[in-house]
Amino acid sequence: MKCFYDGSERFLQFKEDGKIRAEIITEGVLFAKFVYTTQIHAEFSLAEKISVDMEKSKNGFACEVVLGNDPVRYWFEIGGEKEKAFFSAEGIFCRHGKSLEKDFIIVPGLDTPDWSKGAVWYQIMPDSFFNGDTLANKSDSNGTSVNVWGQARRGMNDYYGGDLYGIAQKAEYLKSLSIDVVSINPIWMSTHNAGYGSFDIEQVDATFGGAKALEYLTDVLHKNGMKLVLDGVFQYYHKYGKMYNEAEIFPLQAVAQGDKTYADVFVSNCLGEPVIGTWGHPIIDFSSDAAREILTGENSPVQRYLKLGADGWRLDVGNTYEGSDQDHYGACDTALGAIYDAAKKVGKDKLVLTEHPWGEMFTTGKCESKWNYDFGYAIRDWAAKRIGSEEAEKRLKAAVFSLPLPVAQSSFNFLTTHDLSRILRYAGGDISALKSAIAVQFAFFGSPSVYSGDEIGIVGTPAEFVNDAAPTSFGSFEWNEEKQNKDILGIYKTLTALRKQKRELFASGACLSCACGKNAIAVVRSKSGDTVVAIGNMGGGENICLDLPLIADGTYVDAVSGNTVAVKGGKFYAYVPCGGAVFAKEVPCRYINGFKVFGEVSYLDGIYRLGANAMMEREIYGCYDIETEGSANVRFGSIT
Repeated sequence: MKCFYDGSERFLQFKEDGKIRAEIITEGVLFAKFVYTTQIHAEFSLAEKISVDMEKSKNGFACEVVLGNDPVRYWFEIGGEKEKAFFSAEGIFCRHGKSLEKDFIIVPGLDTPDWSKGAVWYQIMPDSFFNGDTLANKSDSNGTSVNVWGQARRGMNDYYGGDLYGIAQKAEYLKSLSIDVVSINPIWMSTHNAGYGSFDIEQVDATFGGAKALEYLTDVLHKNGMKLVLDGVFQYYHKYGKMYNEAEIFPLQAVAQGDKTYADVFVSNCLGEPVIGTWGHPIIDFSSDAAREILTGENSPVQRYLKLGADGWRLDVGNTYEGSDQDHYGACDTALGAIYDAAKKVGKDKLVLTEHPWGEMFTTGKCESKWNYDFGYAIRDWAAKRIGSEEAEKRLKAAVFSLPLPVAQSSFNFLTTHDLSRILRYAGGDISALKSAIAVQFAFFGSPSVYSGDEIGIVGTPAEFVNDAAPTSFGSFEWNEEKQNKDILGIYKTLTALRKQKRELFASGACLSCACGKNAIAVVRSKSGDTVVAIGNMGGGENICLDLPLIADGTYVDAVSGNTVAVKGGKFYAYVPCGGAVFAKEVPCRYINGFKVFGEVSYLDGIYRLGANAMMEREIYGCYDIETEGSANVRFGSIT
């Protein structure tokens, strides 16, 4: 039996009065049922379930159900001649597990800003990206040290000198990558080079340029069609910071000196002493009216930075927010809700996403997206050949399609973060594995992110005390173009340009996927007759045949190589080289060896060939000059 469904608008339509229409595409299925429960946090065996028989439709089975206003988890029960099975976000299986967390979910009323749906993100550590003001660097004093651009990190308190002005100066570079959203690490006063552990959340670090630099950066990004999302660390506060002041750095009395001014801000034990958290710092008490006023009030950091032009917050370890009174903002979902409400006071289109969400965080409608570790870990393990294609594809589907649809559309799907080793290091330096991971990541449902430097092939230098975790990914950006991997950069630029051209398809189009043998994963995106077929292939070059629904007939062009394939009767059959391919009916351009190429291109045995109508331009930071026009069998470049 085969069953296809992803919860997108192609398969699920919302009608009036709480009614929905759900349809599944099937093969070899004789009957189907839509089963749901409003007891979404109960165990499967204990949840009260409602089952609705589905009727035969043109492509499978369909039904209409009145669900009301409560969140529901749902799945499908299907049967053939000799077997019965469950179908959920992770695919078909014979027996339902204990939990409902991998089933599909509907949360009425939940939505995310349109700009965040299917957006391409770019993650930046300001200190590591570009030094735009060399007169405002950190010094070798007061707990910090100066490092040389290009050298490996020595620890967590050495600085290269990058800043917010530096990011603004590289806006053309970001624009050439077709980036939609720039996400930056914490920018307030800190002695941690990634920005975690703030001394004063009311001040943008002067060595990053201060509040004026933030305002300037947001203005530059907005003028270039990009959003800016900040990193909020609101769960803990540095013990040497203004409100605790253990080292008496600030010229005022505070908690550590027995002053009661900020005492209520922190979680305390039964003796009234502040609780010190995992990172060695006091924990914010969200049940405290004083704490919430400082964090979320009219003049709070949450609102002030958004008023300066930032477009949203990423909440660091958002799953750990807590309070001393469970009935008064003490539960994690209500603590997050306070930040959400404050952000929405500034603007309805401000985004609130969190790291490590769970349970009721999405069902309250006050957390709009997530750093999708389930997606990231699955695709990283596949690229590193720690799991096969079948397991990886199953985990990728569950990671995204078990989320409410708007959250899935805005899901932050990464290959690398500042907390992890770079994807190329994790994959053992295997560039073909990286290419395969990029192809799947950029085609999948959600919003792909690029970690600064991954696009130019930076591997990262291991640190002895942490192996392959942070700060191996903290290194400085390589701006010397001769040292950049043009092959990898070209693939990123080609696929980001494709997503920009087909924005609606990638934001809301149907997404079907399957494992193709041991080494390959295929992803099909479809909307309104337009189709993209991406195949990540970590084996040798091989012929791959796909028999997935929604593949429209026609001639498809590989956005990477320029090779073509004809599809007839929905049967897709193509040679896919090691590293994969992304086929579309229309490809705006492709980037090869530092050139932007238009027209017919083909690829064979490591050589790209331009057709008679082809033209290429040499790219320099987003500006182009015509280099040459193609002619039959003209060759340029080679990828080994």
